[in-house]
Amino acid sequence: MKSKKFDVCGLLETKLSSSKVAFMQKFRLKNWKFVSHVEIANTTRIVLLCNPSIISIEVINLSAQGIHVVINNIVT
Repeated sequence: MKSKKFDVCGLLETKLSSSKVAFMQKFRLKNWKFVSHVEIANTTRIVLLCNPSIISIEVINLSAQGIHVVINNIVT
């Protein structure tokens, strides 16, 4: 069985505290970029992750119910 590689990931309904999100970024996916709405919501319910050497994420709008982004592949 071949392993699959991914460069963008979205996690929904995580209910993570901001400290847990920081822990994930610091110790698990050090080189990945994280986008969440932790500043707006009480808990982080949506987390977008991407490999910044392959993908760029531009945040358009953040709300307690959603994150609107533009995702571009920067590798041609």
